[in-house]
Amino acid sequence: MSGLSPAWPRARRGEGTDLEADYWFLSRLCEILDGADSMGDALSEIAAAVSETIGDWCAIWLLDRPSGEWHLAAARHREEAKTGAVRDLVQGWPISRLDGFWRRAMESPRARALVVDTSAQAKEVMGSRERSRLAARVGLGSLIAAPLVRGGRQLGLLVVVAREPQAFAGGRGLATVERIARHVTTVLAQLRQTEHAREIGQQLALSSLRLQTILEDIPQAVIVAEAPDGHISLFNSALIAMLGQPVDPRAPVEQYLALFGLTNPKGEPYRVDEIPWVRVVRTGEAVRTEEVLLRPADGRSVAALCSASALRDDKGKVTGAVAVLQDISDRKEFERQQDDFLAIVAHELKTPLTSVIGHVQLLLRRATKQPPGQPLEVDLGVLRTMNRRARNLAQMISGLLDFSAIQMGRLELQRQCFSMGELAEEVVEEMKVTAPGHHLHAVIASGTDVDGDPERIRQALLNLISNAVKATMPGGEICVSVAREGQEVVVSVQDNGTGMPREVQEHIFERLYRGGDRHQQGMGLGLYVSKGIVDAHGGRIWCESELGKGSTFHLSLPTCMQPAG
Repeated sequence: MSGLSPAWPRARRGEGTDLEADYWFLSRLCEILDGADSMGDALSEIAAAVSETIGDWCAIWLLDRPSGEWHLAAARHREEAKTGAVRDLVQGWPISRLDGFWRRAMESPRARALVVDTSAQAKEVMGSRERSRLAARVGLGSLIAAPLVRGGRQLGLLVVVAREPQAFAGGRGLATVERIARHVTTVLAQLRQTEHAREIGQQLALSSLRLQTILEDIPQAVIVAEAPDGHISLFNSALIAMLGQPVDPRAPVEQYLALFGLTNPKGEPYRVDEIPWVRVVRTGEAVRTEEVLLRPADGRSVAALCSASALRDDKGKVTGAVAVLQDISDRKEFERQQDDFLAIVAHELKTPLTSVIGHVQLLLRRATKQPPGQPLEVDLGVLRTMNRRARNLAQMISGLLDFSAIQMGRLELQRQCFSMGELAEEVVEEMKVTAPGHHLHAVIASGTDVDGDPERIRQALLNLISNAVKATMPGGEICVSVAREGQEVVVSVQDNGTGMPREVQEHIFERLYRGGDRHQQGMGLGLYVSKGIVDAHGGRIWCESELGKGSTFHLSLPTCMQPAG
């Protein structure tokens, strides 16, 4: 695997796709595994690869399960000259004896981010003022801690640190670090197996086992093809799922056209020499995110992005190729919804805007007819209608902006510890004013402090209650309850309205979904935005409904470690 040369600078500049970043990181891991003499050397190189990919420096801790002790396994800075300072800093860093962020990071199944923008925070995170001063020299503005967990057992902790406080703001980098942590966990498990195999003298096909283990942990379909013709010698289960059947390594390359049903986006079939990994094997030139269509024998149509790179021996001769296929069928389906979406936006924004313009023109006509010298009479009813329509228009535009932010993974959160119960009571009181024809009340339990952005959560809760009002006839009852359940606080919005059939419930949180009714009011963004907000908090959102008997929408959020101030 030594011929795979990762393009880290390109990935760090954000010019590559997530698929390319995953591919290059996989390539680097394969190189590390093939060249490592020991687990310590391999983990040190992995820490370097992580710091080259995201953040400024990286440290890896391993948990000794029999003793419960945490041991530093590796620490590297992306600037090699600062690696010594990083090692001095983290050597003896007692993260297992610190509370707050580190306790939550060690107990959480998900990666956690922290902005360190005060000296007090730096001291808390580093354990002492002296250590926080050392950290400032190598950069300590924000960090992400991701657990290394396999088969429900915690193996260690991956920590990525950036010098900039806003480097991971708004959840940026969390998904990337979680993907990296999964890869590192797989490699760590393989390294331990390798160490054990070396101890007992079992060296049977270790390179193949390493590669296959990594391939199976990758969600994208991966193909390893051999020179000189490009026949497939190795693949993962994701490719089997994509095709609906495995590839026979003995099959000639000519059969791939029928097996994959491979065409370009226009539906034009490929020739054998145009198959991406076959091209790479024959020419040595890499393929970068080429869009292809697969029509396997089961009749499905799968849109995918294909990237492929050559494998070379020590003399530079092409010995094979690695190709990665990422299923983008959902993205293509979203693109097919664009025409509908634009039509909905045009209609929904045009209606209130036309109303505002009409009322303004009415006031202007009245003003021009007013005799000179007489006071101008203002129609308060017209002004109230204009104000209402303008607010509706502003709300639609805000929903579109949130929709775009969620789509691009850029929804910003200002997290703090606050009382979910108090927030729910405030929202219910607000809705009583705007929905006087409905009976709204709240049932609030104690101990409902959560970790989140109160304004974003308010927005999500308003969406749920507004939907309940729309689904309930005047005089109907809507109950909002808040209670703590274990390490979560659950908010439930229950109505006695029309309810929903099963087929609607299955799609209710999807983007632009309006219950199958094209004439339904709204753009189908409210519940999608609410789900995006809750997901960004690491929470859950779901619904229960029965046709004719009403619906209950639930959302859950993680509790606070400290009481809300």
